[in-house]
Amino acid sequence: MSYVNSVKYLGVHIMCDRTFQCSYDHVKLKFYRAFNALYYRSHCSSSELISIELVRSYCMPLLLYAVEATAPPRQAIRMMDLCIDSAVKKIFKVS
Repeated sequence: MSYVNSVKYLGVHIMCDRTFQCSYDHVKLKFYRAFNALYYRSHCSSSELISIELVRSYCMPLLLYAVEATAPPRQAIRMMDLCIDSAVKKIFKVS
């Protein structure tokens, strides 16, 4: 019999711990993967609003999937905010 540190159930990675905890690292990877694919294809467009709308409709659901059910800690919420901030900075070419 083998033991694991986490299990994936309905797309949510549940961690082995004394209290209920979820891992959000895979969410960050999915968001950046989708954003980079969209940005690569749409960075030549004349409008940043098109890129923002694509991020809102395709990337944000990947980042926010099951957030209301898992109650992420503040550290995970900050990580999600940083993902959004870096995407917006890259779209508007701001450092």
